[in-house]
Amino acid sequence: MSGPNTPRQNILIVDAASAATTQLVSALHDHHLESIVIAESAAALEHAFAAPPLLILSELEQPGIDGADLFRRIRAHADTQDTPFIFITRLPELETRLKLLSLEIDDFIAKPYYPEEVVARVESILRESAVTPGGDVPLNQGFTGSLEEMSLMDLIQTLELGKKSAMIHLVQEPDEGYLFVDQGEVVDAVLRDSTAEEALDNLMLWLHGYFELTMQPVQRERRIIRSNRELLLAGAQRLHEYRQRSAQLPSVESYVARAADVVRPELPEREARIWELLERPQPIRLLVASLGEDELRTIEVIQALWERKLIVISPGKASDADLIASSMIRQVSESRQRSAEPYSRMASFFTRNGHQKKNLS
Repeated sequence: MSGPNTPRQNILIVDAASAATTQLVSALHDHHLESIVIAESAAALEHAFAAPPLLILSELEQPGIDGADLFRRIRAHADTQDTPFIFITRLPELETRLKLLSLEIDDFIAKPYYPEEVVARVESILRESAVTPGGDVPLNQGFTGSLEEMSLMDLIQTLELGKKSAMIHLVQEPDEGYLFVDQGEVVDAVLRDSTAEEALDNLMLWLHGYFELTMQPVQRERRIIRSNRELLLAGAQRLHEYRQRSAQLPSVESYVARAADVVRPELPEREARIWELLERPQPIRLLVASLGEDELRTIEVIQALWERKLIVISPGKASDADLIASSMIRQVSESRQRSAEPYSRMASFFTRNGHQKKNLS
């Protein structure tokens, strides 16, 4: 039987064998982390007590001993009570999310996942906890996930029902923002130079990217005046309108550029700012972020310019600039006032700048 100083040898993965599990084992190995996969919780528990692992990754839904019970037993045992524990499972219902928060696990990652994402979280937790034989448990608990799977409004409701305090770090490239929740109440939000209320309104529109939620005491001046009920209702209405308008446009990853046959028009201030930013093609998502204004209103302006044929939008595929150039070429060829010379200059400009796309995304 092992004692408290038993060396930790590997990462224990408690999940059924699958292609995803195999890829995860390979990714861990590439980062000099060896792992063992055990499908049955009872067998995994026996293995953990005999040879305490460096960290445990476990599916929540398990036959027999479920993931939550496995976690409790791991924490109750002297040899494994400080072992970092991460749940990897499909996005659970709200009630289950609350249970996970109450367990104070180290992290939660939603399936499907990228193996490198899991490896990054494992390495981060191991650094934070400085795990050595008899090492300390990290003070802050939390989990990460995709905003496509779990929106900011979902997170707020989860924390509100559990009356939890947390900091949420949100990333939607190229932007990042923060939300602070104190005992279930949203108290502050940070995004660029916006006010807290403006930041919150925009953050609730983020449908791509990821979040990192850290359970911790929050000591910040309250800058969000609205109650959770008020801000969630307003957020739901704005999100509905945002989705409606976005649905009328190609993907936010699509590239937008000035229309080929349009001389700079007289435009109101906001439209004029967008026009100036479109000196070269760029994704809608980056255009919205670079303006740093209300994202719903910005989408409205982009839609209006597009409907007036002042800008063109092409899908964000492998050769974005070429697609935009093709779109412009079609516009030029349809115009009776267009000559071959400007047609050639325009096509070459967008083709020449095609590879700049990678620097924008």
